[in-house]
Amino acid sequence: MLGYAGQILKIDLSTGNISKEKLEPEVARKFVGGISMSAKLLYETVKPNTDALSPENALIASSTPFSGTGLIGANKTDWTIKSPLSGLASTATSGDFGTHLKWAGYDNMVITGKAPKPVYITIFDDEIQIRDASDLWGKDTYETSDELWDRHGNECTLFSIGPAAEKMARISMAYTNKQATAGRKGTGAVLGSKNLKAIVLRGTKGLRVAHTKELNAKIEEIYQQFLKDPNLKPWMDLGTTIAVETYGQEGKAAWKNWHESYPPDRWVSRFGVKEFMKVREIALPCVLCPLSCRLVYKLKDGEFAGLETPQACNMGAILSYGSKFDLLNYNQVVKCHDTANRLSIDTNEFTCLLDFLMDLQERGIIDEKVTDGMKLERNIDTVLTWLHKVADREGFGNVIADGYYAIFAALGEELVKEAVERRGGSLDFDPRGLFGTEGFGTAVGVCGPHATFALGPLVISGRTPEQLRRYCARTGLSEEESERVFNDPLGFNIARLTRYVERWNVLLDIMGICNRPPLARLYSLALITELYHLVTGIDIKPEELLAAAERCVNLLKLFNIEQGATRKDDCLPERFYTEPFLLLGKETWLQDYYNTKRLTRKDIEHWLDEYYEERGWDKNGNPTSETLTAIGLKNEVRA
Repeated sequence: MLGYAGQILKIDLSTGNISKEKLEPEVARKFVGGISMSAKLLYETVKPNTDALSPENALIASSTPFSGTGLIGANKTDWTIKSPLSGLASTATSGDFGTHLKWAGYDNMVITGKAPKPVYITIFDDEIQIRDASDLWGKDTYETSDELWDRHGNECTLFSIGPAAEKMARISMAYTNKQATAGRKGTGAVLGSKNLKAIVLRGTKGLRVAHTKELNAKIEEIYQQFLKDPNLKPWMDLGTTIAVETYGQEGKAAWKNWHESYPPDRWVSRFGVKEFMKVREIALPCVLCPLSCRLVYKLKDGEFAGLETPQACNMGAILSYGSKFDLLNYNQVVKCHDTANRLSIDTNEFTCLLDFLMDLQERGIIDEKVTDGMKLERNIDTVLTWLHKVADREGFGNVIADGYYAIFAALGEELVKEAVERRGGSLDFDPRGLFGTEGFGTAVGVCGPHATFALGPLVISGRTPEQLRRYCARTGLSEEESERVFNDPLGFNIARLTRYVERWNVLLDIMGICNRPPLARLYSLALITELYHLVTGIDIKPEELLAAAERCVNLLKLFNIEQGATRKDDCLPERFYTEPFLLLGKETWLQDYYNTKRLTRKDIEHWLDEYYEERGWDKNGNPTSETLTAIGLKNEVRA
């Protein structure tokens, strides 16, 4: 089967059994790959009401049809679990593990069970072993990676966890090669629950594609288009920091538990481009990607001088540590980031939780007795102290380690109204400043409140309906779909548009295409369809690829429903209706994208009805029998 490795690797850590199953051609065509195959495997493997930290949960890794082909920006890996933080499906697309998995001979990997003692797995093409990791247990992620590279060679790809994940902190993450994160909602805790310290992977088989000459010509054509991007050099120099000053000046950096925006003059003077360039050492590329938007920090002087550490998303670090805790400079941000990564703590979840507790203490809702007799001050000492307390599950750190639900259980359910969360997960941004598909996606995303699936052109203000129409044409909306989206007095229907933005982003994930703008905008539905044919030799219609994305979302939705999710879980935080956000000193309420009206709960509920209708779901958010039949899932789902 060209373009695919043709095998699914299954490892049961309880029994030590290792098996390889054939990836049937009809299954590959129906689900295509990446997150869609992961959704199928999750639904088949993890039964309703499974404890996310039990041996019955699965850790699933999936490559994509484009993995390892040389297509730029198309080497992301999908990691899928049942989340121990939310209890629902969780996916994370990051790193180039999938490319090497495919080169080793496997399209997908499913790990279940629990080893009787700490172990790590080595996958060297056909040779797979479960090895003793007792000497690695307790080491941080960087120490673990360095030790395993010393043992098995620097050409290996590593996936590993640190102490917080070993102790099954529900806000822990796992890391690929010390730089790419499988984050949000407790991926690291699932490895810890299985006594799985790391996976070491080396693939040398390569890949056969259907039309090598034509594919290489297309790769060169795409690369030349990539070189024409007017923002290419800033992206390569700065990565996500490209927008840092605009972000701060527009008041998008929140602090004080989402009550107000961080002072823009302080933001720029401490975390602007000039200060960033003092700590930026070199760029880091993902495999076969020329963008190189990751980086290595190096602190040459001042606090923590000599510290050198990799980073995947600088904007994420300064939004999480810099603004929330009023840190004084990049050196402090880098130290916090390095500490969290070594301990395998999810930066966004941890910082939102600590900021939440600081706000409660500052407003007198809780006292210092709750936080182990400590005053929670907005400075680096507080951050570093609580990172270690969470990793060690020491004192109240033991509660923070398990997220919002654990805090509510410990301090009282009435605190729900003070929090900004959905289904136990923290948000990426505050839609009271700008309500696009990202804002609505915060409420409806099948994998939680982070808006990755709904990330689209409306992340920037001022987009016109004409610009949106061009986006919709590129991403495959039919005339009928576009008519439903744009036949709206507000210029477009945010709920109906969200469905199609999600569909496009899921298709990008299916193909492993990175959502960094210089990469994602290189691809259209027509081009992806052509490339899939060149890679696999399969003649496929664009509509079939879109259908694979629909199957993915519907399977994840069905999985969530079986785990207990209802319409009530498709919501925005209560505070967004009852409080304004102090944006650059001005009270800003939840408004539509063009700021023509203040949004109420009734508006969001109406849009939720329209979103469900557009997806072919009933009023409770359940996929209908007709929808499942239409997308070919009727026989895939449990009765």
